[in-house]
Amino acid sequence: NRNYQKLNSFEGRGLVRLTSPEMNAVHGISIYYQKPERLRLELKGMLGLKLGTLVVNEGRYYLESFSSPDMITGTLDEPLRDESLPLNLTGKQLLELLIPLFELPVDAVAAEMSKDFAVESFEITQNNANGFHRIWLDYFDPLVLQELSTDADGDTIQFRKFSDYQHKMDIYFPKSWSVQLGSGEISILVEVDLAKI
Repeated sequence: NRNYQKLNSFEGRGLVRLTSPEMNAVHGISIYYQKPERLRLELKGMLGLKLGTLVVNEGRYYLESFSSPDMITGTLDEPLRDESLPLNLTGKQLLELLIPLFELPVDAVAAEMSKDFAVESFEITQNNANGFHRIWLDYFDPLVLQELSTDADGDTIQFRKFSDYQHKMDIYFPKSWSVQLGSGEISILVEVDLAKI
């Protein structure tokens, strides 16, 4: 929570890899973020070829890409559908995917805490009728190492891992993170590795 509250803006450049049964692609990525919901994302292909630009501002997204002659726009609750950004996500979900800091979405009173010696962390789990939410917290520093959300059948909705944390301006910020969306044959793995923050 403290990290999320202190973060006002950041700029990062690096690579993003998208992996699924039908896809294996690596793109250059530039992220510009300003709290609470202002985001500019640029994807680049080989030789720096610009694939698309996504802007999120005041509750709407604006998508410009090489595959569409017109700018695509919609609210954050509407799905983003474009060949240059092959993810079946809403604008809000994409914002959460690319901003690796968040407020802990658990009720401290209702949650269960235990130690996970394999990950060397505290494990906090909250169950509800729709599934469960679990986070792994570092023993010594205010770091979220992993986050898992499942549905009522136990299938993965989202599994995030964070690593290579940098401590800058009293904020711990991961330079690398991965997000698994879904499970089984329909799962998509998004891996972000920022070379510069």
